[in-house]
Amino acid sequence: MIVYRHTQSTYLWVFLVLAVDLLVFISVAAASVGIALLWVPIAAASLVAIRAFSRLTVESTDEELSVHFGGSWPRRRIKLVEITAVERVRNSWWRGFGIRKIAKGWMWNVWGLDGVELRLVSGKRFRVGTDEPDALEAVLAVRIGLR
Repeated sequence: MIVYRHTQSTYLWVFLVLAVDLLVFISVAAASVGIALLWVPIAAASLVAIRAFSRLTVESTDEELSVHFGGSWPRRRIKLVEITAVERVRNSWWRGFGIRKIAKGWMWNVWGLDGVELRLVSGKRFRVGTDEPDALEAVLAVRIGLR
């Protein structure tokens, strides 16, 4: 049974990718119509990236936390028994968005600076970017027995 579910979307990221695609197309088309055909794979890759990384869904059940981008891939599942602590965090702007390596773990973030950091039994950390950090932290704290 799903106890918590939230999807965060970013339309600014989508706009930026499409704007860059349009600028590339105009630049390439100005050079040569034949070369403009090279834009097609770039546009296709951009659409895949938009689909994959413009939404981040976080779900918690009685047994696990599941985090996935866009169309259910990539996905990360963490058993609640593996989580030793949860803490609301504020990410620096330079950490960026998407999937990032951080000290002792990984961060998945679609947009914004707020997040929740999970400390795992293994000693690793997993940060989840969210626009509902208080709600996610509270749900996880209750689920793992910290509150």
